Amino acid sequence: MTELARRSNISKGYLSQLENNAVKPRPSAEVLYRIAFALGTSIGTLLEKQLVSAQNELTDIQEGLRWLALAEHIPEEEIRMLAQITYHGHRPCTTDDWKFLYESIKRSVRLEDH
Repeated sequence: MTELARRSNISKGYLSQLENNAVKPRPSAEVLYRIAFALGTSIGTLLEKQLVSAQNELTDIQEGLRWLALAEHIPEEEIRMLAQITYHGHRPCTTDDWKFLYESIKRSVRLEDH
């Protein structure tokens, strides 16, 4: 957090308030831009991640991922993890693409366990 505060030129205390939603802070567009830029992402991605992690319900899940989750009975924790994955700002689109990604992650984790 110290490094993010330095890079975005925002106080560490204010970043902590934003992260913890302690007082329901409403950062300006300028503040959001500086944080996103320091993290190497966009404001849209930054806000999306905050919304996904702050809610108990799964919302805004891409259709292909939603169909895969239903078909494979994927646990909510894993759906949340998959829903946050992007590569150069893009996500898989089709159910088959999501399935390939999900299977690849499962296989790579199994390989590390041995």
